[in-house]
Amino acid sequence: MDKIRTVVVGAGYFAQAEHLPAMKANADIEITAICRRNLEALKPVAAAFDIPGVYTDYREMIDREKPDAVMVITSVAATLEVSSYAMEKGIPTMLEKPPGRNVAEARALVEVARRTGTINVLAFNRRHALPVVRARKLIQDEGLPIRSVYCTMLRYRRFDKAFVMGTGVHGIDTMRYLAGEVKEVTTVEAPSSAQEGGANLYSILQFESGAVGCLSLHTVVGVSDERYEIHTEDRSLFLKVPQGGFATKDGGFTYWHGPIYPLKSSDSDMITPYLKPRMLTGIYEESAELVRCIRENTHSPNNVEDGLKTMLLAEAIAKGGHQKVEKA
Repeated sequence: MDKIRTVVVGAGYFAQAEHLPAMKANADIEITAICRRNLEALKPVAAAFDIPGVYTDYREMIDREKPDAVMVITSVAATLEVSSYAMEKGIPTMLEKPPGRNVAEARALVEVARRTGTINVLAFNRRHALPVVRARKLIQDEGLPIRSVYCTMLRYRRFDKAFVMGTGVHGIDTMRYLAGEVKEVTTVEAPSSAQEGGANLYSILQFESGAVGCLSLHTVVGVSDERYEIHTEDRSLFLKVPQGGFATKDGGFTYWHGPIYPLKSSDSDMITPYLKPRMLTGIYEESAELVRCIRENTHSPNNVEDGLKTMLLAEAIAKGGHQKVEKA
């Protein structure tokens, strides 16, 4: 197999700002067609990225193009429908997070993936973000159990009614990725503003490993920012993750053993070519992972089945109060 012939469903802001540039930068990917319901809005996007095929119906595009891969970069309302169609046809699929609007939709996607055996990658880009990847490896190399993990997620004027189950799942998934499964959560929430919507909450997480965690999520504040802390018995990691479409903002990490100087940091311990927006945020690696899985005929651990576990944790947090986290 030469280049992976790929079609893209969705051509909105995030596709244009992040995924399409990342895919075009990958010599293994050939984007043969793109789909959006609004043809007039789609044409300049296709021209800008030199994509020959344009469609307003994703089914027609997939059936005609017969691609090696499908990239689903739609609104969450369309994720289940579009991803299911591609996976039912056995076409390896990358889909933007979350894997549906709720746990029921995530379960439906898992059922399709299990029944068809289709390779799929769920785009939780923090799992590929270099500060997170490097931090996780450093902790694993030390072999010390994590005692506590923290996430602070701040957003500017986000009034989404379902923020926790949408953008908020990034922080929730990253805490799972770093520290493992959660058995119980306790959440308190207050109004985020005088307007309806948004989120202003704290959740205390009890991990199966015995570690504890704190999620601090506030969506109507003066800045967009996202940070993590990981603490073992005598090691500490502090991470800053750049913000998707705002990827020109710096991200990085410092790794401490004692208060005098960091053992490692993003200034000295990350490969310089990777200190670029789409590499640093993990966007490039999401589609690259699907390509590797296709070439090697292997399944990614970052799939819809694992994503269901994050959705179950997010749902427990969204319910508020004290909740046991349901098993997938």
